[in-house]
Amino acid sequence: MKLYQREWRSDKVDRLFVRDRSVYNVIRFYKVHDNKQINSINKCQLNYYRCCFEMKVLLLSPLVDFSGNFATVTRIKKGLEKKGLRCFLKCSLKLSRSEDLKDTLDELGIDIILAVHVYKSGKILIDVKIPYILILGGTDVNELTSDHEKMDIMTKAVNNSRHIVAFGESLAVKFKSCWPNYDPMNVSIIPQGVEVFPNSFSITSYIKNHAKDIVTEQEGQPNCLYGCDTDLLIRQLSKSECKIFTIVGGIRSVKNPLFLIKTFSDWRMKQGKVTCWLLFVGAHQNDTFFEKFKEEVRRCPGVVYIPALSTEDAHALIQDSFALVNCSDSEGMALAILEAMALKTLVIARNIPGNTAVVDDGQNGIVFDTPENFIEKVENLLEAPEIIKRITEEAFNYISNKHSVANEENAYFSLLTKYC
Repeated sequence: MKLYQREWRSDKVDRLFVRDRSVYNVIRFYKVHDNKQINSINKCQLNYYRCCFEMKVLLLSPLVDFSGNFATVTRIKKGLEKKGLRCFLKCSLKLSRSEDLKDTLDELGIDIILAVHVYKSGKILIDVKIPYILILGGTDVNELTSDHEKMDIMTKAVNNSRHIVAFGESLAVKFKSCWPNYDPMNVSIIPQGVEVFPNSFSITSYIKNHAKDIVTEQEGQPNCLYGCDTDLLIRQLSKSECKIFTIVGGIRSVKNPLFLIKTFSDWRMKQGKVTCWLLFVGAHQNDTFFEKFKEEVRRCPGVVYIPALSTEDAHALIQDSFALVNCSDSEGMALAILEAMALKTLVIARNIPGNTAVVDDGQNGIVFDTPENFIEKVENLLEAPEIIKRITEEAFNYISNKHSVANEENAYFSLLTKYC
């Protein structure tokens, strides 16, 4: 990193290259009111900022369009850039060899790396000499640690890292159980910041425009939509009669999209709840699993799948849904849950550690154990709008207090400047 070498002189503070306006204004205040104070109080602080503002940070993550990881790392990058750091974002899946990463680091002059996913990013970081910080993704710690080969690779990546970041307490506890010898002083919990940007997206218009794809079923089309009885869904949407239970996330086994489908469809038909719909939104990331999922959707009335939406479209859909549902087998911290809370949409989440770290049953959301338990709780909620209002207000307050974007920005900024 290139550092400023010139000697401190308070009379030249106005010419100093300071990108952070808040710091600049503090310096100007002391310069005007007390020249001695700026020398005694701000000299160390200003030298600190001098070091920071030419720092180059590489953010490394397995980037899948419209995924939670993509949204998270993009938000962190934007926050660090606001602080004056120069940031570069790369997909770890496209840097398949350590040599590819080394070339990137040399070309960009990177000072420090902030990497998401201990395995997918960690495997190309093992031999890197530049300091790096690992952010736990969820799947890496919850699922891949049982694979001995991948565990060996992750252990090397962990041992060579300067610091570990977990989104929540449950993930930090899981990490410590997997790597008990890692210095606990170098493990931090930084909750995800949440920001939402719902636009004018209309699910009614979307399904009207794409329902023809159910008939054509042309493989490879980017906007294929699967389901049955979509004519009924369109009629109900047009009259604002239906209640949509939305599941946002990649169609892959760890998200377990098959968990609720049959039970939900059977309940809907047997109990006459034909205005209730289960809507899946997400990219398919495994062709074999997606085929199995698609066939199940086609067999079950009341269940519809649409491909991944842009962030703004997804936020608008969540805002218009009766509930945001999570039925994953494991989670780090599901961003869609946090976004739903920020949008004042009811969250109904499966009872797994990553979810219950955020969702307090009956307080800021609903937690269920089995598909039958899900149906039981939904039936109660359909008759209790006042309970839903109380829960969603509490969820909104929780997000405002615990998942501030500003706090997230400050935490990562402090962490990076500590090691570089």
